[in-house]
Amino acid sequence: MKDSQHTVITPIKKGATFEGRIRFENLTEVELGGLLLALELKENLYHKIGMAKPLGLGSIKITPTLKLIDRHSEKGRYTSLFSNDQWHTAQNNEKEHKQYVQKFEKYICEKLGENGTSLWETERMQELKEMLDWEKTSIPGWNNKTDYLQLAEFKNRSVLPKPSEVK
Repeated sequence: MKDSQHTVITPIKKGATFEGRIRFENLTEVELGGLLLALELKENLYHKIGMAKPLGLGSIKITPTLKLIDRHSEKGRYTSLFSNDQWHTAQNNEKEHKQYVQKFEKYICEKLGENGTSLWETERMQELKEMLDWEKTSIPGWNNKTDYLQLAEFKNRSVLPKPSEVK
């Protein structure tokens, strides 16, 4: 019988870097702000991808750079093909990046009735910060509190506590 409960993984080395692109069209400013906020987390917070997340594997930092191109007007799309002997690319829009995130935060906070509050200060986002905080992994015994459940533990497990309640 084939063992289907165990998987062999090969983690990449610490410090490896990758580049990628997310291309989009027709996003509103609020939607673009939501995308940017989801990609760029606060200091010491890391996305969790792949396997073995309770063991700290799959923790990655994403550093987005916003580059906008107006593809709907001839002026924005076809005026320059080259720039300094290289293909012309859009300029980094860091100022606009922050403005889009602020518009998204304002929109969501208004919908939640949390006017004047940063989205990261809402209760839900505070709990998310607890789960994504890299500093927590250095607390002695932390792995015992975040490890995978054994099969027998599923039967009588209680409701999970909020991340902020795990000490």
